[in-house]
Amino acid sequence: MQEAADILIKTFKGKRYFKSTRDRLWKSHTGEHVRSRIHKQLGHEVENVDVAFDYCLSLTQHIFSKRDMFVASSDLARSLIVVSCLGIAPLVRLILDMNMRKSVGASLFAFGILLLAVTSSVFWTRMTRFRELSEKPVFHAYLAHADGTTKSGELQTR
Repeated sequence: MQEAADILIKTFKGKRYFKSTRDRLWKSHTGEHVRSRIHKQLGHEVENVDVAFDYCLSLTQHIFSKRDMFVASSDLARSLIVVSCLGIAPLVRLILDMNMRKSVGASLFAFGILLLAVTSSVFWTRMTRFRELSEKPVFHAYLAHADGTTKSGELQTR
């Protein structure tokens, strides 16, 4: 389900949708600080936000251990969006099997669709919130701990 959700979201929202938090941060004032700090450590510019993100993550991964939990929660919510959308088929089957008046069946169908839409929107909100929580703090943790780095870019333990 996660892969199906990934394909659907990237098709409709763009290939960089899940990386939009790091893209926004890279263009901000904080991004300038990160670029400056990386340049100071490595001795050359890093223009690509994904390379900078991987660099910062490799240095701060032990500090920001909750990131894996945030990514997993985001991925679970993403797959539950697809599951709730697939709930339309059982809803239709249930209404057809109940043999009720068309007006009652239509009302029940509308209520079911509304319930599935609300459920999907809750999962969407959860997915985007946890995705942002997994991306943004990587740069912040890097800046907070960058002063304790060696010339080679490895964090020193104090």
